[in-house]
Amino acid sequence: MHELEDLPILAELGDQLKAGFRRREARRLPAGRLLAALTAAAAITLVVVLALGVGGSGFGSAEASAAQALRAAADAAARQPDSFPRPEQFFYIRWLTSGLEPVRTHADEPMPRADESLPKARVKIETWEWWSKRRVGEIRSQVLSVTFPTAVARSLWEKLGRPALGGVLPAAGIAPGPIEIPLDPHVLSLSQVLALPTSPPALYRRLFASGTAYNAVEDVRQLDLYPIGPSLRSALYRALALVPGVHLVGEVRTLTGRPGEAIGAGGEELIIDRRTGMMLGWQAVITDSGAANLPAGTVAYQLAITARAITDNLDPPRAHR
Repeated sequence: MHELEDLPILAELGDQLKAGFRRREARRLPAGRLLAALTAAAAITLVVVLALGVGGSGFGSAEASAAQALRAAADAAARQPDSFPRPEQFFYIRWLTSGLEPVRTHADEPMPRADESLPKARVKIETWEWWSKRRVGEIRSQVLSVTFPTAVARSLWEKLGRPALGGVLPAAGIAPGPIEIPLDPHVLSLSQVLALPTSPPALYRRLFASGTAYNAVEDVRQLDLYPIGPSLRSALYRALALVPGVHLVGEVRTLTGRPGEAIGAGGEELIIDRRTGMMLGWQAVITDSGAANLPAGTVAYQLAITARAITDNLDPPRAHR
């Protein structure tokens, strides 16, 4: 019954069915009682079907597919080795991002305005981070390329004297403090994150029950960037499988070309490796063409994790350079 236990309503119905079977008498039921039993069983079956979305409500087929994919990812994640940096060590992560950034309308603007109607440039950035419980870490970033999805955006950028488009970069060599992970609506320290329950229903109630599917996907994305360990990662996926509105997108490729399975809500999509259950990255897809002045389905932002490791110093691990 473990498949049913991932959906609270189905787990409850499953318990009712099991209790009903235990109460059955060994002898054949009289015709009237048999008819009543069949009617009750049909009613329970109908409720299960409706809960799975066949009747057009509750969990739809895309949501059921997402739940199945998340449970498979949870199983794969649980099989991964558990490694965590010692207090004097660093957790190292490197990623690539590619995102649409508004072009400045005035060359002297320190940062572009958050105006979705402005022409966009696509900026590709590489970032390295080192985090430690005791030592001062570091964040490094560099702009790798700037391209323009439209001729209008390029023309405006050239007219303004080709202003810098790396305003989203942190200051070079910035030293991060203790790991703080922004979740909706709280910010948790890494110690608080590691103390989260690994029971999927309890984790669902703790993180996701009062928010939206979009917020739940965002929270998993934030948490999975850090060394949370296989047990918590597996529990997160199973808890996310309980959130209505999360759907399976299908196979996609990350910014670096690695194939993965996309699961998300509201245009926010996690990309998960089917074999390992590890998050390969994520992407934000435009769902409303009018809001961003770009066609629906346009990938507005991508992040691909290219390395994770435990290190003793602030040098990129040799195997990941």
